[in-house]
Amino acid sequence: MDLPLVVGSFFVAVIVGLTGMGGGALMTPMMLLVFNVPPLAAVSSDLVASAVMKPVGGYVHLRRGTVNLRMVGWLCAGSVPTAFCGVFVARAFGDGADVQRAVKYALGVALLLAVAGLVVKSWLALRAG
Repeated sequence: MDLPLVVGSFFVAVIVGLTGMGGGALMTPMMLLVFNVPPLAAVSSDLVASAVMKPVGGYVHLRRGTVNLRMVGWLCAGSVPTAFCGVFVARAFGDGADVQRAVKYALGVALLLAVAGLVVKSWLALRAG
């Protein structure tokens, strides 16, 4: 067991619990930048963890009646096929350093777009009063 990774995961979980921010936006960059985990391994590890945790959280929210099932359907219709397409695109880059580099750049672009979206959303909310 890697104690620094466990401690880092604990702090990410606390931040997720306090803010509601997705853990992948914090854990994957931490694995890449702090623990030097290869990009593909970091992304796939995060996906495996999400595959275990999200159904449990979804069930809890479903029981409480806080789920918009129509929105869930639309999100699944867009994200599930796109996830499979992402695997095919990653395989098209080949093996080794090329695919690791492509995943690292794609992850960086996705995180920068997410941050930009949050900044614009906050700015518009402040502007609206």
